[in-house]
Amino acid sequence: MRSSAAVGDITLQHRRGMGLGAAHPLTPRLSLALQEAKLNPRIYQDTASMKWSKMLTNLVNNATSAILKMTPVEIFRDRDLVRLELAQLRETLNIMTAMGLQVVNVPGLPLRLLDPAIRNLPDGLSKHLLIGLLGDRRGKKMPSFYLDLMSGKKVGEVEYLNGAVVRYGVRLGIPTPVNRLLTQTLTALINGEYQAERFDHQPGKLLDLLAVKPGG
Repeated sequence: MRSSAAVGDITLQHRRGMGLGAAHPLTPRLSLALQEAKLNPRIYQDTASMKWSKMLTNLVNNATSAILKMTPVEIFRDRDLVRLELAQLRETLNIMTAMGLQVVNVPGLPLRLLDPAIRNLPDGLSKHLLIGLLGDRRGKKMPSFYLDLMSGKKVGEVEYLNGAVVRYGVRLGIPTPVNRLLTQTLTALINGEYQAERFDHQPGKLLDLLAVKPGG
């Protein structure tokens, strides 16, 4: 989770660590520098699995918070939005499985628990697992997509997160309706195609755009 800061300012918000791909030639030197800075680097042989596992955490409460102007706490209180959150993660897990990738633990987060839980547990139990893993760092703080939208940026990170899930879904022939909805809706807000207040605290309006309801 990042927050706005002045140019040149660096704020350490969580002391979990950093993941590095083993294949890059600079990784050994960078890992040593990060160790000296006490930033807890961890080297991963399977870089793609590491990146996609980390992306799972970036998806949670990000696009939905930006679109609806609701905090993660508010989203987790809404049963339909919880189903939407879990659906986007299940779509992502389906993509990872098709690519032969595994969910791996990243520094400070035991993400390997997510895969079987989100696939097999009832939504209520999966929600509590997400809150346990991510809730402490989210709570009432608005995530990065919201900050980008409010700052007036014309290129949002959503294209590189939810949008990546959609693109790989097309390539692999795997449906990703929820990630597509979130990508298209937030992009439309960024580009001014939708009025800024169109979905403000109105999850029903967002869900109405989804042809196939999550879990339905």
